Amino acid sequence: MPWPMLLFGAIKAGTQIYSGIKQKEAAEANADLLREQAEFEKQSAYDQARRLTVQGQAFLGGQKSAFASSGVKVDEGSPLAVMKASQKALQQDISRTRQIGENALTLGINQAKQVQKQGKDAFTTSLLGAGTTFLTSTVDSGIFKKKSFLQDIWEPTKSQIFKDKRLLGGY
Repeated sequence: MPWPMLLFGAIKAGTQIYSGIKQKEAAEANADLLREQAEFEKQSAYDQARRLTVQGQAFLGGQKSAFASSGVKVDEGSPLAVMKASQKALQQDISRTRQIGENALTLGINQAKQVQKQGKDAFTTSLLGAGTTFLTSTVDSGIFKKKSFLQDIWEPTKSQIFKDKRLLGGY
């Protein structure tokens, strides 16, 4: 009686599919965590850039005050060049800090996509494995009298082709 083998094959196929579903769900959860972490890192970088802006403006103000208190004109000559160089360095630091945040976000999103793809691939593999398991158990159960499922399809087709010469072009 082939039914116990078929039942066993169906159960085994079902567990493979269930495993694939769980792997996909775990991958989705990990991808979500990676996205959140990337957003957090970007936000941290932008917060750092804001702190740099405030600190830099305070430094530039202190620089201007120091020049002015020493009796030097701050809107020309060396003091102006020093303040412009300081302003440029500050802007570069702020831009670099923001870029680090953007890079962290891009990296995190790409990692999340890769993890998500791995989950989808695991699910697809589970479906293929389940199909193979079920077909193997069906054939092994003896439900088909011949050696393979393909023989059940081929035998009637082959005899029909060779009996009806019109299918062979009159040969």
